Amino acid sequence: MDSQPYKGDEKIIIAIDLGTTHSAVSFTHAYPGSVVDVRMVTKWPGQPEAAGDSKIPTLVAYKNRAVVACGAEARDYVGDEEYEVAKWFKLHLHPDSMKISDAPPAYGSNETGTPTIEIPPLPTGVNLTQVYVAFLQYMFTCTKTFFETNTPNGVAIWNRLKGDMVIILATPNGWDTAQQGFMKRAAKQAGMVNSDEDADLRIEFVTEGEASVHYALARTHSQTWLRKGAMFAVTDAGGSTVDSTLYECKEVSPKLVLEEVCASECVQAGGVFVDRAAQVMLKEKLKDSREGATIWYTKQLVVARASRYTIGIDVCPPYDANNRDHVLRRSLIYNDADGRQRIPGEFEIWINKDFKMDQEFRKDYDCRNHYSTKPTSLARFSVEVLAWEGELATKWTNDGSGARLPRMRRLCIVQGDLSPLLPYLTQQNGFNGSKYWCVEYKVIITFGGTKLKARLQWTEGGRTREGPIQVVPDSLA
Repeated sequence: MDSQPYKGDEKIIIAIDLGTTHSAVSFTHAYPGSVVDVRMVTKWPGQPEAAGDSKIPTLVAYKNRAVVACGAEARDYVGDEEYEVAKWFKLHLHPDSMKISDAPPAYGSNETGTPTIEIPPLPTGVNLTQVYVAFLQYMFTCTKTFFETNTPNGVAIWNRLKGDMVIILATPNGWDTAQQGFMKRAAKQAGMVNSDEDADLRIEFVTEGEASVHYALARTHSQTWLRKGAMFAVTDAGGSTVDSTLYECKEVSPKLVLEEVCASECVQAGGVFVDRAAQVMLKEKLKDSREGATIWYTKQLVVARASRYTIGIDVCPPYDANNRDHVLRRSLIYNDADGRQRIPGEFEIWINKDFKMDQEFRKDYDCRNHYSTKPTSLARFSVEVLAWEGELATKWTNDGSGARLPRMRRLCIVQGDLSPLLPYLTQQNGFNGSKYWCVEYKVIITFGGTKLKARLQWTEGGRTREGPIQVVPDSLA
């Protein structure tokens, strides 16, 4: 563990690893001059008094849609016909690309189509949000109790610092802003934060793979082999996924600096998909992400990350009769307000897959919207940002009929109130004598840490204005 004194503001840092089969919490009370000491919550309801186990089963037991127990206590209700137990519910939150099975069909089978992983159903009348809220609330409450009873003056410290507490949520490499948004909303409903704005300020996300590399470097003798230019891989074998990342050491002094060599990988080969013997072996031999998440927050050694997919937007170029792709899509032609014939669905790439982004990454993208009449309201102005998950490059977001490509999905919606821009809009001359109104703006993208952030920027009477930094993820449950 790093023995360097902590230099930041005094705060409690809590890291929650909500896993498919088991979950755990680590925490630290950091203050100027202290040596960061990461501790695990080792007392949970339903555990034997002397067990001291940091891991608890990821289970929520229900009776008639009401929560009756969580964690170790919920095991008592498994198999009881009067109760329903939510298990492996993390699999429901996986994006569609992660619900595809990585296992080949059984030898000699006639299986066709894309195989998907088997996900246990949720209890009757209970949705995924309710399950997550119940389990997060349970973990947070138990963490508070453990901190207060196992930290000198713990009650006073918790009450004094709870408003600025940093909460870190470890997630699979394959998750993105949609799942992060879901987790933020669940955390707010669980009482861990007070509002959406509070969640944006105090909730951090770290991939399980990156948490694992921090744990491995803190808990092993890395100084004996880790040198500038060295490459190494870290694999986190979890309950549902195996996350693998290849790193290169860029510097060792005065500070250790790591970069991802390529986009991290996430495959469905975790403990719930292999037999029990293999699961035991992997847990004995591979890295730990629970303590690593707290270590990650205090050290953050990885300074550059690679995009897992290609990011861009849907634009509408003028129709070109000499462009074969345009001709194939001529049934989609429409007359724009500027007097031109246009084709929807061209994919304007903003960030390519495997592109490395560091903490200072920022890109500005110019955008225009055309209107035949002057808009009366721009209060809920929005831009849809897309992610292409296909292996091969694509120039289009749709096929020739206008249907969105299967591997093209919404990544987020960036919103802003552009109402102050209305008085400055002027009518413009278009093609073939047409008149139209144009709203010009920029989308500012930053991708620091593990967060994708975006905001709108526009000009009012020569002055630059910006909307709030926000990402609005898809609603999943």
